Amino acid sequence: MSKYSWMYNNRQWRARRLQQLTDHPLCKRCMDRGQVAAATVAHHTIRHEGDVSVFLSSPLESLCATCHDTDAKEQEAHGYSTAVGVDGWPTDPAHPTNKSR
Repeated sequence: MSKYSWMYNNRQWRARRLQQLTDHPLCKRCMDRGQVAAATVAHHTIRHEGDVSVFLSSPLESLCATCHDTDAKEQEAHGYSTAVGVDGWPTDPAHPTNKSR
């Protein structure tokens, strides 16, 4: 259990999560790779580090559980995603390979 799990039981967060997944029902990272998958996670694109204001207002992206549990966690650890598109190139503009292109 995460030290921030208490934040996810908030009524305002649950409504925001539902709105995100309703507005964007497909996984953004899968779509970047030319695939289609249902999104089940409303992922914060900015780390909230327990700040309730950031948690409730920062940008979100819709992800499938696989992308959230692999790509997003890796991106948080390294500062960029290593996910690749259908062309074989990393999809994240922050990836070191894309900085040299």
